[in-house]
Amino acid sequence: MTVTRDMLARRGGSGIRAVVVNSGCANAVTGRGGIEDAVKMGEETDRCFSGEGDGLGSGTIVMSTGVIGQR
Repeated sequence: MTVTRDMLARRGGSGIRAVVVNSGCANAVTGRGGIEDAVKMGEETDRCFSGEGDGLGSGTIVMSTGVIGQR
C-alpha cells in the first residue's frame, strides 16, 4: 500500500498503466526489504510496456495478499 500510495501521489493519480497482484505473501510488516520488493515488482511490470516512460517513475499499482510478516 505504501509503494502504491506514494506512486499515485507522485503521478497525481494519472498515468497508471498496469496493476500487478501477487498472492501468497502479503508483503506487509516486512520493513525496507518488503518496500524494495514492491518497488521491484512495479519496475519489472513496467518493463512489459517497453516505452520511453514519462519521467514520473513507475506506472504500476502493486497489490499483495497472503501471509503477513514474511518476505
